[in-house]
Amino acid sequence: MKKKGVQYTIILASIGVAITLLVLYVSRNMQNTNERNLPYVKLADNLKNKTTKAHLWMEKAMAGDQSVDFDKDVLPLLTSSRDILQGAYDGKETELGIFTISDEETSVLLKEAIVGVENLIVSAQHRWDKKKENANAQNDSTRVDGGENAGGKLDQEFDLAYEGLQATFDKIVTHVDNRIKADSSLLTVLSRVSAVLIFGIFGVLCFFMFRFVRGNEKLATEGERKLEDETKRVERLSSFIESVSTGNYSIEIDSTDELSNKLIGMRDTLRNNAEEDQRRNWATSGLAQIGEILRSSDNTKELYDNIIKFVVKYVKCNQGGLFLINDDNEHDLYLELVSCYAFERKKFIQKRVELGQGLVGQCYMEGARIHLLKIPDGYVHITSGLGGTNPSSLLVIPMKVNDKTYGVIELASFRKYEEHEIVLVEKFAESIAAAVSSVKINESTRILLEKTQQQAEEMRSQEEEMRQNMEELSATQEEMLRKESEYINRIKELEERPAMTTHS
Repeated sequence: MKKKGVQYTIILASIGVAITLLVLYVSRNMQNTNERNLPYVKLADNLKNKTTKAHLWMEKAMAGDQSVDFDKDVLPLLTSSRDILQGAYDGKETELGIFTISDEETSVLLKEAIVGVENLIVSAQHRWDKKKENANAQNDSTRVDGGENAGGKLDQEFDLAYEGLQATFDKIVTHVDNRIKADSSLLTVLSRVSAVLIFGIFGVLCFFMFRFVRGNEKLATEGERKLEDETKRVERLSSFIESVSTGNYSIEIDSTDELSNKLIGMRDTLRNNAEEDQRRNWATSGLAQIGEILRSSDNTKELYDNIIKFVVKYVKCNQGGLFLINDDNEHDLYLELVSCYAFERKKFIQKRVELGQGLVGQCYMEGARIHLLKIPDGYVHITSGLGGTNPSSLLVIPMKVNDKTYGVIELASFRKYEEHEIVLVEKFAESIAAAVSSVKINESTRILLEKTQQQAEEMRSQEEEMRQNMEELSATQEEMLRKESEYINRIKELEERPAMTTHS
């Protein structure tokens, strides 16, 4: 029964689609017929009016009416008619619309009309030129009137050209009317066929509707029973959905059908999303807090203590240590334990780890994290007031920034670290490395500044000492010059004494 119903439905749907397409085809073609033929209908009427108006004004101008000018009034109407016909023949857009030549007869009629308008223009121009010649001859008193007056052969040619053009326009109108009638007759037949098909399918639908109602009456009782069972099932599912929506992801339901399985899958997905959001918020809050710690302390030792204390508490470890590279002596590099924390008690101890020594030194050299679930005996010992034992999990993370390692964080715990916790500790290590890098740069700058100031002070002292030495040297030179002068005078006195004695 179901297969037959599907077959009938497909057949009726196919017939309905065919009728719809047929109606759309008829409607579209009627619209296209109107759009295609409307410019030609307007073309004949418009050009007949224009040429008739040009003919009347031409006669007025030939009769001597000064209000009508041939070049400004008559000729523009004729040339405009010719341009419109030429545009229609070329299939271009004109002021009357877009013309599409669909058959040879239309093309021939348009060409004939173009020739007729051109003949009318030529005939009108000859008449007007002849009239101007006659007018000039009459104004010339020395010349005898021998020209042809109005009403002669040129007038007859003009009238014949006008009548021929009007006849051509009538042919165009007749041709367009015939074409419209031919198109309309086919569309009328298709419309009637569409109406018959619509009436037929309406009758078939009424028949199937009758059978459908009869079938529904038989299924009503069974449907009521199924509805009752379904109502109970929906109540169970609604209770399950309400519990899940309030955040109770531990509720269970019998997976007896596909919908129940999907709801269980939805519950598991929501639970995973909630846990993921919780982890994300936990990581974001941790990064914000450690960032605040890194910015809040100017004392290096206090900063390191606050860092390791926060990391141990936030990740819920049992103890931890912060190792930094000591590069005071470039020939003696080693990792120094700058701070450690365990069970709310800070350990004031000193520890030196050589590069490559143990897990800490190995982590620094490799620049990669180390996560151990089996801790070697004696490597680390977690103690409390009740005693001590080995941890269950050990996490060693390098503190790297810009591919440079500044130290290592070592955390020990009685529980296994989750992957999201390890990732957060790695982000902590990166932030700490950036802070340590900044601290080292500031410390180097401070030391360099102090050395520079000390050297400047020493230079000032040396400069003062040199100035004093110069003053003493200048005084010594003056004293030597004075004594030298005295010696010279003394020598002169001694040399003069023998001479004085000889004279005596």
